Amino acid sequence: MPKLLLTIVVLILAVVVSVIQNKKRSTLSTTLNDWISAPEVYQKLSSLNENIRDLNVNTPAEAEMICRGLEYLKAQFGAENYSNLNENLYTLAVLFQKINNKQAYQVLNERGIPLLIANFNLYRNVAEEEISRDSYYEPDIFILKIFAQYTNREGTKALIEAIKSNYKPDKYLWSVIFEIAAENDQSNTIIRELGQYLPAQFAGISYLDMCNRLAVEGKLSKHPFDSEPGFQLLRKLLQSQDRDEFSYAVSATAALPFINSRYQAELLKLASEHPDIDVRIESAWAGAKLGDDQSLQGLVELAKDYRYGNKPMLYLKELGKESLAPAETKQADFQALAELCNWLSHPSEFGSYPDAAGIVDKRELYWPPTQDRRTMYIIEYTYKNHKEDGSDDIGVGMVGSTTFCLFGIEGLVNYPPEKIYGIHCAWEMDLEDYANPEIGLNILRKYNQK
Repeated sequence: MPKLLLTIVVLILAVVVSVIQNKKRSTLSTTLNDWISAPEVYQKLSSLNENIRDLNVNTPAEAEMICRGLEYLKAQFGAENYSNLNENLYTLAVLFQKINNKQAYQVLNERGIPLLIANFNLYRNVAEEEISRDSYYEPDIFILKIFAQYTNREGTKALIEAIKSNYKPDKYLWSVIFEIAAENDQSNTIIRELGQYLPAQFAGISYLDMCNRLAVEGKLSKHPFDSEPGFQLLRKLLQSQDRDEFSYAVSATAALPFINSRYQAELLKLASEHPDIDVRIESAWAGAKLGDDQSLQGLVELAKDYRYGNKPMLYLKELGKESLAPAETKQADFQALAELCNWLSHPSEFGSYPDAAGIVDKRELYWPPTQDRRTMYIIEYTYKNHKEDGSDDIGVGMVGSTTFCLFGIEGLVNYPPEKIYGIHCAWEMDLEDYANPEIGLNILRKYNQK
């Protein structure tokens, strides 16, 4: 009798668990079904579930519902009803990258991608003023990203057609699209189908970056820019005096080891004399990769400057010449300075190297966010004449755990080191009111009592 009772309990629990799981898995399907069948036609999907773009696609049934949603939007185009279409199409496209199930992926790859293609073609053929659009929701470009992620031949074909037709070539997402393509077999198909065609504007730079990556990895038999049109474009990029295009000159220089020698001398000279330090570093790498000893020595010299030493050091390692690294680059203080300067140079931060940086404080601490002892640095940086009024931009950042500068805290550069450590500690622990120094200081004192 107890054994029978135990069996019944186990079965009941199994049913309860199944019901809970089914309910959880059906959240997406329920939202989509309510949206399609609602009397308030063409409402926003996000009005039914504000977190819909965070939901995962866990079952083939949910994938089928996404396909139904795309059919629903396709009918809206036919009826010329464009209310909320921009955001809703973006939402459905986002769900294509939330797959947690192989069978669901197969449904979207086989049925969903053709429907995305249909909606993309309808969308691009509707005049911009007819569909309420905004810069945040750009479903057409996002759909092209999905084509790069999936393995559907028709999706790849639609992506290539968009590239060839010079479709919105100024959009930043092209860099992501070509980066994804470089990670799968799509890149080979794209390069083959484009042939001698070189995309324009930022799409062209992103294509160049993809080709450079493949060339460095030894996956290209011939660089697509190894041609007269390619040479002319690379030269144009290297000759541009527009500071906003200096990063394009870096991309152009990265291609030089992989193009015909009759182009290399002129382009390498342009790169080596370029006003931007990143271009000159790239030029030293390119020359060193081609076997030029003078370029290799130039890379070694460039590594000695903490402001931009990180990149030359990485290139020396890539070239198998790490043994040539200057002695100072192996010192912990130098590496900390180089780390912060490299972080500051990222396009999401200052986008350039500081004019100077110096260690304000250095100490070993038990660091609660990482639960270990480590050496922490507070580093002050200076960008000369950087502010609108022509004054210097001076700030502080921390290195040792998460390299970061808390730009939003006014006057942080004038805080004593203990308070700066406290603020960064609370920030790394994601605590509320982390800008209050006492919150993090109390935590640090608890673990770092003398």
